[in-house]
Amino acid sequence: MISEADQVVIDEMITRERTMKKRQKIIEDMTHKRRVFKRRLVIACAAVVTPFLTILYNVFMQYEHWPMMGIVKINILVAILIFLLSLALFQKLIKYRPLKYIVQRYRRRIDKRYTEALSVSNRWLRFYYHQREISHIIPQILYYLEANPALETIDDAIAYIDSQPVSLELYQNNLSEFRK
Repeated sequence: MISEADQVVIDEMITRERTMKKRQKIIEDMTHKRRVFKRRLVIACAAVVTPFLTILYNVFMQYEHWPMMGIVKINILVAILIFLLSLALFQKLIKYRPLKYIVQRYRRRIDKRYTEALSVSNRWLRFYYHQREISHIIPQILYYLEANPALETIDDAIAYIDSQPVSLELYQNNLSEFRK
């Protein structure tokens, strides 16, 4: 049976995990909003440029003796091609001025909107138990305490986790995933 002192720590661990999940959801939401904004900016720029380039194309194109439907079909095809080329061009240009500044300004606005929620969760980034930082193994501790009835204290769970062999290959994979 788990002692009251351990139960208090376990409750704090559960609170920490919930807070970290909320934090991760906020970060994912921020990342999603930035991506959507970039896509919409590229599409909007391409949509604004396309009519002007299509009109410019029509000014230089000579349509003598063409039927009207043929001219309309060609103009629609040219507009679609110009739009697709504009999308590709603006996708590259988003890394440079002035589009870069527009994206940075939006990023600052999003960061400002979510800074309070992220700051509140900073308290839970590190979790210490007997002067040892255990935040990276809290999910394992909670799982083993629930799934393994032989483990009755947090110290038992930590000792069990520490006794497990650590795979260097798994560590390298996790590290490379983190870096990505």
